[in-house]
Amino acid sequence: MTTKSLEEGVETMYTTVEAARIVGVTPRTIQLWADAGVLSARKTPGGHRRISASVLKAFVNQLEEKESNEEETLRVLVAEDEPDIRKLYQITMSTWDIPLQLTLAKDGYEALIRIGQQRPDILIVDLNMPNMDGFHMIKALKKDPNYQDMDIFVVSALSPESISSRGGLPDGVVVYGKPIPFEKLETHIRERATSVRKAPKILQ
Repeated sequence: MTTKSLEEGVETMYTTVEAARIVGVTPRTIQLWADAGVLSARKTPGGHRRISASVLKAFVNQLEEKESNEEETLRVLVAEDEPDIRKLYQITMSTWDIPLQLTLAKDGYEALIRIGQQRPDILIVDLNMPNMDGFHMIKALKKDPNYQDMDIFVVSALSPESISSRGGLPDGVVVYGKPIPFEKLETHIRERATSVRKAPKILQ
């Protein structure tokens, strides 16, 4: 993450472009975080977002602290619009003896915000979701070289024929039908967690 010093005791206001440069993300990511309430921002009379130095500094510190505490923790994001199914993922995965951080999103739009925050190692996604469905989200991610090493698993009630009729999915996406195949997912996640722990540290 790229950071620059923030002045102490001076309530400097940053534009989204300036805030993006400080955090090390794109201005669009800052806008998405602000819209979702992840990052507190004010709006000028002209409708432009402004983020105070104190808010941004606290946000940067929070992100850096989380990153340092989770270097060897596998990051898993589940995008699923049904609350009961999200709860099922949460309860089931909590019983696995795997060092993982689980994040839940209720649709593709929220999932993209979370992905911008933490770049998960594994994405598990439903296809039929409101606001932004799994088809559009996956295709957007596959076009971005920053996410090429992310494992993507689809768990959907749609038949292979229905998926194909809606344009299909990019190569490399593993598709499972419902009910959720937790045993297979656990195997994949356990294998990925092992590879993360064995990966050599890169000194910068």
